[in-house]
Amino acid sequence: MSLDKQRRKLLSVLGTVFTTGLAGCSSQTRSASDENTAEAPESDTPKQTDTGVSETTDTQTEANTNTEAEPTASTEIGTQMSSETETETQSEVSLVIDNVSFRAWEVTEDESGSVAPLEEQNPTLTLETGQRYIINNNGWSSHPLAIRATDDTPLLSQSSGGTFVDDSAVNWVDNDDTVAFTFTDTLADEAAYYICTVHSSMQGDIEST
Repeated sequence: MSLDKQRRKLLSVLGTVFTTGLAGCSSQTRSASDENTAEAPESDTPKQTDTGVSETTDTQTEANTNTEAEPTASTEIGTQMSSETETETQSEVSLVIDNVSFRAWEVTEDESGSVAPLEEQNPTLTLETGQRYIINNNGWSSHPLAIRATDDTPLLSQSSGGTFVDDSAVNWVDNDDTVAFTFTDTLADEAAYYICTVHSSMQGDIEST
């Protein structure tokens, strides 16, 4: 074989080997790249899951803590309404009194049946401490009613005021023919008798229970 043919054959063989080597390297590079791409999601997924669970748990814990620590607005409103209802539903006792000419008082109606005997002149009024009373005075225009102390000091009066008229606990109300008051402990300690402020013969004792 001539020298030129031998060289060409050698070059052909070397070219084939070189081309095959390059192809192998390219295939290995792509395989490595594919493996890295496939492994990436597996590596990231646990981190995302752990973070989500932690944040949710923290949020729920904080919400529960706030709910237990702070009273709700509905609770406060409920408490306030409960207090107002108790005030509005305070028991009341109604009486009707009238004048016998200008000589005496008499009780014509007693809702409780325990304040005074009916149609008895100038009866003793037995009042319970802490109780609220409503008295309808049928003769009020000519016979104003007053409650006085032993020394004749006006405590409550339809004509001349009195030391307990502005007492919020007593809550004196004077609507001409009707008066109302709460017979508090303090008022009970001082109240001695009731009287017409115009006719001194129209008076009777007050007892407290």
